[in-house]
Amino acid sequence: MRNFSLALVLSMAFLSVGCSGLVSDVVDEESSIVVATESDSWSYDSASPVYELSSSTKSLTISGLPAGKTLYLTKTNPTSSSIESSAVRYVSSATNVELTDSSNSGTTSYRAMTVENSINLEMGEIEVGDVEFSSSKFLAPASYEANVLTPVVDTTENTIYVDHGINNGTLSCYSLENVVLRAVGEKCYVWVAESSYKSSGTCYGKAINSSRAKLIASKFDAMYDEICGVFGNEADELLLSASSNETISMNKASNTGTMINIVVYDIGNDFSKSSSNTIVGYFHSKDYYASGIANFSNSGKYIYLDSYFAACLPAMTYSTLAHEFQHMINWNMKRIQKGLKSSTWYNEMLSMLCEDMMQKSLSIKDSYSPKNRLATFESYYRYSGLEYNNSATLVSYASVYAFGAWLVREFGGQSLLYAMSHNDSVDIDSVVSAVNEVNASSYEISDLLRFYTEACVFNENNDSYEYPTFNQNKDTMTAIDLWNISYCDGPALYGFDSQSALRPYGMDLIEIGTIESSSEDVTLTFSSEGSASQKLYVLVQ
Repeated sequence: MRNFSLALVLSMAFLSVGCSGLVSDVVDEESSIVVATESDSWSYDSASPVYELSSSTKSLTISGLPAGKTLYLTKTNPTSSSIESSAVRYVSSATNVELTDSSNSGTTSYRAMTVENSINLEMGEIEVGDVEFSSSKFLAPASYEANVLTPVVDTTENTIYVDHGINNGTLSCYSLENVVLRAVGEKCYVWVAESSYKSSGTCYGKAINSSRAKLIASKFDAMYDEICGVFGNEADELLLSASSNETISMNKASNTGTMINIVVYDIGNDFSKSSSNTIVGYFHSKDYYASGIANFSNSGKYIYLDSYFAACLPAMTYSTLAHEFQHMINWNMKRIQKGLKSSTWYNEMLSMLCEDMMQKSLSIKDSYSPKNRLATFESYYRYSGLEYNNSATLVSYASVYAFGAWLVREFGGQSLLYAMSHNDSVDIDSVVSAVNEVNASSYEISDLLRFYTEACVFNENNDSYEYPTFNQNKDTMTAIDLWNISYCDGPALYGFDSQSALRPYGMDLIEIGTIESSSEDVTLTFSSEGSASQKLYVLVQ
């Protein structure tokens, strides 16, 4: 699903399941606590400005540092469980360093210090809900003989299930509604609810005209082959059971055959209640079950678009079409073909990267693309890693998009997207497998998270070290300058002794301070106890 919060000027995407608390719903209880007692040394070289700290190292002495250079500490959690703040190590003291005090807004990012207050902003979420199955759960294939509709624009009607409300954050109150065919594309039908259509004049409020319906069809046809060429194809079959992969052809069991149905209506029935409509569009897997198996299934390929956004913010609507189409494809590539269930964060990351990939060809401004999430990522990244954090949903989607956006620009562009969508795994396993397949490498997720933190810190020219970066073009995906995002000057950096929980596959970025003298060594002393799972890296810039 793609949700848009006008109050926060951010577009959002939600699917159906998954939750993880803001602080620590799942704590890394199995990870042992280690006590660091050893001293270590590092001779700094500009060609290798990153040092991995051993879990046994209590103090690190660094030689060869030029005065004026800045030291950073990046922390990563390469596990699926949170590491509570008390188990996260930090810099306790340093010599020959003007420390960045986390309590002093003059020497650290004010934005970083105010995050904990700002995170309590209302971060609403709306979900499409889980599939509900009928009591039969299975009907014999012989039971299905759909009457295929004859497509005649402005004449053919269809009766489908749509929601008429939002209950406890979930689309609900499904009932049958009449829709009329307003445009026919090569790959799609565009159906419009009677209350969301106007026969003359310009699009306004929650009503679109025939011209807009035809444009939606042409935009979808234009993106279809490019998206399928990278992500794969949607399924042409309906599932016949809640518990198995037995299927029946849509040509037999769906009244619209294998055409993709784009339905335009007032999602959530919220236009009359508020000027701030929230859901731009969604895909629901219930429609991939034959009639009689799943409740409220329309038994076909369906993508739903909100009529307000279709009328007033068409560019966002076209980007949403790409987003939701990836969800439809993912349902086939992972669930139907391989019996896998993608986590929400992984599926949404792929959908946002699909939007990213299509942004240029669809002529979408950054403000209507996933790039509008980057300011949220830069300010709040420490509150969500690669996960669906139910207590910080806006941050979750911003964080997974940022990671994905860097990943594809760093490790293979469309080839990497192809590998993730087509491989035999989901989630972290799919990401790591795809990177190694495309790059003939043997990285682990801990390596990728380390490189990721480098891309979030390094932003100055260094002829000796080619550091990872967002700021590079890859295929159709354009370069991203994290230090040129509205209202942000790069990811938030915290003071030298900051100690915060590490979310699953999450990170924290610390500015230790500035080197005072090149004639003296620097010694960093770290807190003694911490989780053995965390990874710590000292960076010099």
